[in-house]
Amino acid sequence: QFKLWYSQAGTPELKIEGEYDAAARVYSLTVSQSCPATPGQDSKQPMHIPLKVGLLGDDGADMAADRLLDITEARQTFRFEDVDEPRALSVNRNFSAPVQVTMSGAEASRGFLMVSDSDPFNRWEAAQQYATDLIIDGGDQGEFIAALGQILKDRDLEKAFAAQVLALPDEDYLAGRVAVYDPPAIHQAREALRRAIADRLRDGLLDTYHANQSNQPFSPDAEQAGQRALKNAAMSYLAVLDDMGEMVAGQYRAADNMTDRVAALRQLVDHEGPLRAEALDDFHDRFADDSLVIDKWMGLQAVSSLPDALDRVTALLDHPAFSLKKPNKVYALIGGFAGGNPLHFHAADGTGYAFLVDRVLELDRVNPQIGARILAPLGRWQRLDEDRQRLMKDQLERILAKPGLSRNILEIASKSLGN
Repeated sequence: QFKLWYSQAGTPELKIEGEYDAAARVYSLTVSQSCPATPGQDSKQPMHIPLKVGLLGDDGADMAADRLLDITEARQTFRFEDVDEPRALSVNRNFSAPVQVTMSGAEASRGFLMVSDSDPFNRWEAAQQYATDLIIDGGDQGEFIAALGQILKDRDLEKAFAAQVLALPDEDYLAGRVAVYDPPAIHQAREALRRAIADRLRDGLLDTYHANQSNQPFSPDAEQAGQRALKNAAMSYLAVLDDMGEMVAGQYRAADNMTDRVAALRQLVDHEGPLRAEALDDFHDRFADDSLVIDKWMGLQAVSSLPDALDRVTALLDHPAFSLKKPNKVYALIGGFAGGNPLHFHAADGTGYAFLVDRVLELDRVNPQIGARILAPLGRWQRLDEDRQRLMKDQLERILAKPGLSRNILEIASKSLGN
């Protein structure tokens, strides 16, 4: 049965329901499994899914040792006997199985799990799913932001891990969680949550930022790397506040390592005003002789959320450091825009799609293999609204209409249209 993991396509989905019998002191956990239909496999057999779970008490401590459940049927019930009623259920600990989990009443315990779960994966997962729901569906942000505030105050928490818990899910992940993807709406909702966190936790974020500054010489060791990660996670929120531009620019100027310098520049490329131009010019002049670092410089500009992002990317096509004949340059600038800037790539007027296809057609003469690879984002039209679907398919048709099209690009464009 375990071999079905290799022969059945798709990600299994688990629905979990818990019920406590106070008289018998028994907690029952019912698990139902299913796997969505995929091309060529309309119906799936139950798989063998190892699912590690734990029960948490009101104080956040584990009530008993973790239990590994063998899910082998479409629906099973497991009993935890002689236990008090748990405050929360921690499911799929240590990522014991690559599954999608839905739990009844899970929303009520996510903030608690973010702060209290002893399993690091589930703390991170609770934060990601809580943030995802708030961005997509809206709702009261209070408990989520309060939980982040407690994470900021927990000085015993491993710093690199705390940085991961603080990070919001990216827009590409969020796109996969909605039936119809609206790029501007997702971007705006995510930014609204980011600003709300910055507003509510300003003091805690500043304390975390300053507490993780180091006056020691740069070292790549885990301790310093964790400090940098947590400091830059705090800065990524503070950067949205109107009075924090100079602080971010100050980190850029004072940085003695690439991690801190790039983290600050990443925030400044979204910043209107002279601080942005100053940092970009300095970075270019400082690393002009390092081709790989200049790729990073171009890539950061490609993902800017500012309204003129596409104009700046188009202008960089004429920069002496850029060449269609050099794959890394193409991936950094054109691929960075198409794959990493959904807000502007999916512009409602279709200019982002037209820009990509113009470049793909140019690459058809220079390096069709690279052209085929960067075309991938245009093939995801099924996820978007009807207007964007039409614009994307029109651009794919424009590719197919070119006489003498290379086999590489022809194959990707045809498959993208379902031909």
